[in-house]
This record gives sequence, structure tokens and C-alpha cells, in this order.
Amino acid sequence: MFKNKSSTRDCLKLIFVMVIVLGLSACKGQGIASATPENLETLDPNYYDQSWLTGKPCAAPCWYGLETGVSTRQDSINRVEQLPFIDRSSINITNHLDFGYVDVSFSYKRSQESGAFEMIFKPDILDSIYIYPNYRITFDQAVEKLGAPDGYWLRPISPESGACRLLVVWKNQRIELWKEDGETGGFLSQGGLCTEIHDRNGKLPENMMIQTVEIDSPDGIRTILPLSPWKGFAK
Repeated sequence: MFKNKSSTRDCLKLIFVMVIVLGLSACKGQGIASATPENLETLDPNYYDQSWLTGKPCAAPCWYGLETGVSTRQDSINRVEQLPFIDRSSINITNHLDFGYVDVSFSYKRSQESGAFEMIFKPDILDSIYIYPNYRITFDQAVEKLGAPDGYWLRPISPESGACRLLVVWKNQRIELWKEDGETGGFLSQGGLCTEIHDRNGKLPENMMIQTVEIDSPDGIRTILPLSPWKGFAK
């Protein structure tokens, strides 16, 4: 069974994916899913955040001195507004108190094809961090930096349209890397990720782009069960 907070998470991600996809349609280049991944070593840290990947200035579940399940809302906002790659003027705070959470989001100063940053508070304690990278990074690149994950979670989310959701999970770091494939709400392209991974005997396709990085709360990470064992990538 998926997380108890999955309905809230799905709504939030649906909105952000829509924004990203609409932005992609205005770009002249290829979409992020089919483009060449970035050379991570050449990305300027003043514009592109790789802290979740490098562990600098602190290793996940810490992120720039913030920690899910611990940090307060005001301290989190104050810290994020000081980060060089964040456009502090883009802050957007949405109260969903009827559902017990507050959504705080920012844009990046520089976005090639996509990108956004989001924090969820319940109601004043940081519950989860969502990083929608503004650069192209694959699951292969992340595993090379982070080491082998504890496993992955894969489920169809709309069988009639072929939609599929993948999470690759590092429990101790509370990192979850997301990819959603298929037609959801009429604006994602048709795909068959669940079928493809099944046909590869549980191995992930190589060079598959990450859509979302989540640093989860202690309670949240415990609810991602069961995980399929990590088998690496199909050659």
C-alpha cells in the first residue's frame, strides 16, 4: 500500500508537473525526458542545486541545515530565501489547513527546461522537501553518487492509460527519486514504464531522467513498503 499522504502528494505533484510540461512546450529544444543528461561537474552551484547528491554542506536527510520532521516553517523559509540559486521573489504560500498542511514553493533563478522547489509543512514543521531539478540528471548518475538504493516502489496509477509511478528509495538518507510515466490528466505522453521494468526482470532502463527528488519525513519514509529489491540497470 502506498503512503497515507499519497492523495495530497499526488495533487501537489500534478500541479507542478503541469507547470513544468507547459513550460517545456514553449521551449525550442527537446523535452527533458529525451535530452542528454548534464555533465554534473560543470554546473554552477550558484544556479543549480546538487546538495542532495553531494552531501554538501550537509548530507541528507539534512538539506542546507534544514531537516524534515524538525525544522520550523519560518526558519525554513528564511534559510531558503538566502540560497543563491533560489528566486526569493517567487515565493508562493498556499494554506491547505483543512487538510492539515501548508505548501511553500519557489522558482529557481535559472531554469533551462523545468524546475521548482517546494516544502510541505504540517502545519508548522517541515514534513517533506520536493526538488524539481532545473538540470537533466539520470537515475544512473544519482546511483553513482549515492550508492545502491534500498530498493524501489513501482505501481500503475492509471492502468487504462498506461500511467506508472516509480520511486527509488534510500531509507537512511530519506531520499526518494520519482518518475511518473504515461498519460495523466491528458498532458503527459503515453508510456509503459511499469511494463518495461517488468520485462527487464526488475532492472531499470539506463539513462532515464529523474523528475522529482524528495527528502521525506521519518514517518513518511517508514510508510513506503514493501520495496522491490534493487537489481541495477538493464544494459
